[in-house]
Amino acid sequence: MKYFNAHTHIFTAQFVPNNVVGIPIMNMLARFPISRRIVNLTRYFFGGKMNGKLQRIVKFAEIGLGKSQEVIFNELQDYYQGWGDMRFVVLMMDMEQMGAGIPLSNYQTQLDEIIRLRSKGNYADVLLPFIAIDPRRPEFSNGQILLDWVKGYFDKYGFVGIKMYPALGYYPFDEKLDELYAWAEKTKIPIMYHCIEGVIHYRGPLNGFPPPRFSSKFHNLNETDPQKYQRNFTEPDNYHHVLKMFPKLKICLGHYGGDDEMMKASPNWYTRVRELVCKHEYVYTDVSFTLNNTAIFQLLHNDINDPNSKDLGDRILFGTDFFVVEKNKDEAELRDELRDFLMNADQAKGISISSFDRIASENPSEFLTSWYYTA
Repeated sequence: MKYFNAHTHIFTAQFVPNNVVGIPIMNMLARFPISRRIVNLTRYFFGGKMNGKLQRIVKFAEIGLGKSQEVIFNELQDYYQGWGDMRFVVLMMDMEQMGAGIPLSNYQTQLDEIIRLRSKGNYADVLLPFIAIDPRRPEFSNGQILLDWVKGYFDKYGFVGIKMYPALGYYPFDEKLDELYAWAEKTKIPIMYHCIEGVIHYRGPLNGFPPPRFSSKFHNLNETDPQKYQRNFTEPDNYHHVLKMFPKLKICLGHYGGDDEMMKASPNWYTRVRELVCKHEYVYTDVSFTLNNTAIFQLLHNDINDPNSKDLGDRILFGTDFFVVEKNKDEAELRDELRDFLMNADQAKGISISSFDRIASENPSEFLTSWYYTA
């Protein structure tokens, strides 16, 4: 049986602007060749004296300061030794338009590294890249130019899907995305969206920011704090407009709205994402990063096996958000805690169809299959 981690990252600190709050130390260290040695020496001399949180931060820095995306990907694979046929969706990140400075290495370099990596050994079978799109890139003067650029990576290099991160400063219904959506809908190309409030978001001026193409009762365009303004871009309600125009577009709203939203009283982002998944045949969600909170595991098991909505259980995907989630919990813990809980919950309730196999094998196989890739 093939298993999939449907939400991972392997970009290095070289591709992160220097003003991204949340990992400023890593941004700074990326600018000095000696940085990896400093981190390694810190672990060597103080490893036994560091508390759990500090150990995770050091681990996060170790991974992000990896010499290359290949080094990081190999570490990711090592976590799943013994799992058999394991595949990884690698989501690329284009952070050059977010108003947080210029990274040391540009997005094109990140793309070129992935292409070279997949040309080696069996990497093309196990590394499934999703190309990152930002419609504000100056070279995308119109939607057709953007589409032609994206298609090249599918036609020539076998890319598998598209990654969008609206929190960086654009709406998922941007007009320049219309041609891309029409093509993706026709070819069944999967699109993964970031759908959670986080530390990576637009940091440019908000004064005079262009109004959205469509309005939502959940938008607060008068907000002046960029940390909170990002919710306008990432708001689940935005996808009702996208799906009205492209009802068969295959999309995944990453993170299931967030574990903090899951813990809130309804309505919240979790319930609104859940509503979208239940209502639209081609809408999925994943549990990446969210699964660092074991308190949501029972709710997740209930959703996978909801007798009132089989479609919901068929469209939840296993993903961890490696290596971003390393700040909160080690990949091995995430992997085992969720799988073990779901297996035990299945047994306790007499469920014969494995919940974990559904979200880690069957569901992602459906999500990833397109004209370009057969899972």
